[in-house]
Amino acid sequence: MRLTYLEQAFALRLDPRDQVFADFPNTALTSPVPYLPQAAGMACLTAFRPPPILLLYAGRLANFAVWLLLMAAAVRAAPIGKWLFVMLALMPMSIFQPASLSPDAFTNGVAFLVTALGLRLGLDSTQAPDGRATIRFAALAMALALCKFAYVFFGLLFFLPALRWMELTHRRRLFRQGLLVIGLAALAWLAWTLAARGLFLKYDQYDPLYRDGLALRNGADPDAQLAIVLTAPLTFVTRATASLVEQRIWEPLIAHLGWLDVIFPRWFIYAFGAGLAATALTGGT
Repeated sequence: MRLTYLEQAFALRLDPRDQVFADFPNTALTSPVPYLPQAAGMACLTAFRPPPILLLYAGRLANFAVWLLLMAAAVRAAPIGKWLFVMLALMPMSIFQPASLSPDAFTNGVAFLVTALGLRLGLDSTQAPDGRATIRFAALAMALALCKFAYVFFGLLFFLPALRWMELTHRRRLFRQGLLVIGLAALAWLAWTLAARGLFLKYDQYDPLYRDGLALRNGADPDAQLAIVLTAPLTFVTRATASLVEQRIWEPLIAHLGWLDVIFPRWFIYAFGAGLAATALTGGT
């Protein structure tokens, strides 16, 4: 049966004139940055008008290739814990995401690279980074902020050299550069937020005939949620921490695969967890 589906999929031809509107609720709120690898892979084949399924695979292959390059760069740049980086990259869900069209692959790859570069600055330098290193770090921090705003705090890793001894002049320069990195990352996020402002549609703003068949969450309201975070930050932190513990949202990284419908046996989960712990404790260089 699956072979029949594949045969039918490859029999379809790409016709740009044959278009049908498809509603993806609030997808436009996400910055296009984490989708660039997938889009580039598809664009390379579009001119040949291949079957749409080939465009799908081209996007997935490009997504995986960019993620692999980012992870390789992170492992190479990391001054410590290289094997720990490798182990984290080999977690089941970590591998599944770059093999799909998920924007999380690029996001995770850049986050790993920023972390490795931050550790490298903090452990291998006794003075402020030079201009090239600052620009590289700022560019990655901006890209990461455009993937997910919460990751803008990864930019704080730029300040790691301040934890080591350095002359006061170098420390002052480091803080000026660090403020520039954080500022550029926050500015990039703010620019996209303002550009996408007003695009979000609430559940009750959709046509009742169609909204129940879409990926809409009744009650979701970013503005109201942000207001709660700003007015009651301690409550937000408490609930976020409880969510991490009670819902065990870390577990799918090791225990699940795919769309959370493939669950690994307990022995694998414990063995992989033990391997991560052992790698972290022994340095993993």
